[in-house]
Amino acid sequence: MNNKVSKIFAYFTFLFSAQALAAPNIWDSGFGQGWQEYSISNGKASFRIACNEAFSNTAEHMIEVMVNGTDLFAQKDHKLEILISGTAYTFDKGANQYGVPNVITSSQSGADNWKAFIKAVSAAAKIEFYYDGKKAGEVKPKKGSLKKLEYIEESCRPLFGRN
Repeated sequence: MNNKVSKIFAYFTFLFSAQALAAPNIWDSGFGQGWQEYSISNGKASFRIACNEAFSNTAEHMIEVMVNGTDLFAQKDHKLEILISGTAYTFDKGANQYGVPNVITSSQSGADNWKAFIKAVSAAAKIEFYYDGKKAGEVKPKKGSLKKLEYIEESCRPLFGRN
């Protein structure tokens, strides 16, 4: 296995193992290989944001919404909406060189949408997931765990406009 594939494999191993240990509806965070990760689960649905904080100048951020063992964000030809405080967020999707789905933040509109989304996530009391117009799941972060998101706006800056 080449070095880049090894790093990606290690990163995703970290992502999937970290989620299994989290308490229900409690935000967790971790850092590895230049990625800052924020995750929450309630046992039925899980939500993960992986932010390219220092991995590279070109890698986009990633999200994962797992419901019944399926990553709803990764599904092509289906619409995922994330509802927070009455606002629905949808994302332009891309894929990195390994085929992993990511959020496009390298355009002005993508960056603006991402910033608003991250700000909403940082204070959300409930995050709902709608898949093809039907509610698929939700998480209800416990207020005390929002402290884990204290630096999310900085670590999840969009690519557009980064210095």
